[in-house]
Amino acid sequence: MGQTARSAVEARGTALEMRGQTGVISVIMHSANAAIIEAARAGGAGQDFDVLTKEIRVLAQSTEKLAQDIRNIIMSSGRQVEEGVQLVGEAYCSMNVISEPVDGITLPLEDISHSTTGEAESLERIHLGHQRNEADDPEERGHGRAGECSPLQFRFGQSQSSSSYGASFAAALTGAVS
Repeated sequence: MGQTARSAVEARGTALEMRGQTGVISVIMHSANAAIIEAARAGGAGQDFDVLTKEIRVLAQSTEKLAQDIRNIIMSSGRQVEEGVQLVGEAYCSMNVISEPVDGITLPLEDISHSTTGEAESLERIHLGHQRNEADDPEERGHGRAGECSPLQFRFGQSQSSSSYGASFAAALTGAVS
C-alpha cells in the first residue's frame, strides 16, 4: 500500500505542475494576441511590423515547448495512475489470497471456542455440585475427606466414622491400661 500512496502523491504533484504550465501558456497566448493586434495597427510601418512578427515567432516557439512539456507531463501522470491502479489491484488480490486461509482457520477456531466454553460451563456446574455435596455430607464435615486419616486414626490403622472412632479409642485405652 505504500507504493500506492506514493503513486497518488506523485500524480497530485504532476497535476499541480500541469496547472503551472497551463498558466504560463495563458500568459504567452495573451502576449501573442497583443502582439498581433499591435502589428495590425502598425500597418505601413514595416519596421515595427518586423519586430512584432519576431516577437510572435518567439512566443509561438515558447508555446510549442510548453505544449510538449504538458504532453509529457500528462503521459507521465497517466503512467503513474495506471501503476497506482495496478498496485491497488495487486493488493486486492493479495488480500483475497490471505483472507481465504484465514477464513478456513477462523471458522474451526470459532467452533472450538464454542465447545470449550460449553465444557468450561459443565466443569463449573460439576465443581459447584461437588462443593454442595461436601457441605451436605456429615461424614465429610466431622473429619478429613475420604482416604485421609487423622493422626489418631493413622495410629490405630483405620479410618472410621466419628461414631465408631470413639469406641475404638476407648477400647485402645482399656487395652493399654490392663
